[in-house]
Amino acid sequence: MVDAKPISSFEGLIAQLDAENLPFRRAETEEAVSVPTRLGDEDSVLHIRWEAVPGVVQFLQVLPLTVPESRRDEMAILIGRINVALPVLGFTLNPKNGVIAFRTHAFLGKEGVIAPGLIGALIATAVRTTKTFLPQLRAAGMETAALHLI
Repeated sequence: MVDAKPISSFEGLIAQLDAENLPFRRAETEEAVSVPTRLGDEDSVLHIRWEAVPGVVQFLQVLPLTVPESRRDEMAILIGRINVALPVLGFTLNPKNGVIAFRTHAFLGKEGVIAPGLIGALIATAVRTTKTFLPQLRAAGMETAALHLI
């Protein structure tokens, strides 16, 4: 049985990932890990960043697609429409490089801890949501401007 002790530090997060036998790679320069994920037939990665100040744990599931510069404004509008319908936000688009990700977070409670079960739940939510909307986002990112003239 996995230990259900609240997580109060980045080292506690590492211990929880180890206890759950989740593969990950630890970042060298910040309190962050990268967890390999699978979105249907495609490999991807989910980053978990421990932000002691202001007391947030960030979860960032990267999508395996890059939006061409010519499609980024339209993609931003689509992402806004999708986010309105989501129970847990949300998709982001980096306007500089066209990378789409699903970003969510958990706040450390007033005791400065997070429940260990919340880590797995947010990983699962990020992967499931991304997998659900990946086909729609991919199709929108790959359309050419000429299709809109028809």
